[in-house]
Amino acid sequence: MTDVFNPEIKQEDLTSQIDGTDKNYITTEPFLTDTLRVYINGLKQRLTSDVEIISLNQFRLLTTPVTTADNLEVVYKPLC
Repeated sequence: MTDVFNPEIKQEDLTSQIDGTDKNYITTEPFLTDTLRVYINGLKQRLTSDVEIISLNQFRLLTTPVTTADNLEVVYKPLC
């Protein structure tokens, strides 16, 4: 979903990627790394301490385990 107030910002619900195991999460578009914001159940996670960026469209959660009962959302500015 694109943010209606800022069309350059993309918002995605990645909850469907949660399967109860630690894994990488993938966005639909590559992102500018300094713009990635990750939210678990509405709580913002901190880059470098909670979230590790693996590539331009992948990241890993470092400290917060997620379960299938959690919600995972991201906000970012697409690379292109």
